[in-house]
Amino acid sequence: MAWASNDGLGCRLVLGYLFLFFFGVFGIHRLYLGRVFTGVLWMFTGGLFGLGLLFDIFAVPYMAATVE
Repeated sequence: MAWASNDGLGCRLVLGYLFLFFFGVFGIHRLYLGRVFTGVLWMFTGGLFGLGLLFDIFAVPYMAATVE
């Protein structure tokens, strides 16, 4: 269950991008959007050494739309 499950799509999207921008290396945006495994992976690898952060710029809208 994600922290974002009770928020609206717009709120999830804005907060997802804010967390990505400020705490992306630590995977906080992924934890917020319910992606626990990859959030922890991002935490220990620095956002997959920065490459995962570039991917997440485009993946946040999908993750925000599919929060359970």
